[in-house]
Amino acid sequence: MSFSEVYSHREMDAAGGWEYYSPIFLEMLNAKGLKIFTNNSPISVVSDRITGWLKRSDSVLETIFEVTGIINSLSQKNAFLSLLRDY
Repeated sequence: MSFSEVYSHREMDAAGGWEYYSPIFLEMLNAKGLKIFTNNSPISVVSDRITGWLKRSDSVLETIFEVTGIINSLSQKNAFLSLLRDY
């Protein structure tokens, strides 16, 4: 499965930007054993926000991770970014 296929479903949000929804991606994370939480909520609760950012560059992703605390360890972040590069 290609990266673009993972993100084939998209919807326009109220502000006119695109939000990406990807249950396939969440399943892929679970298969890799990455447990990512934000504000003590599982990633699935905030998946609309996270997947909306995934098509951007690594530097943007890293900034978002630092600001939101989605990934709270360097090893998790590196594993996550490596996973993205595979798709």
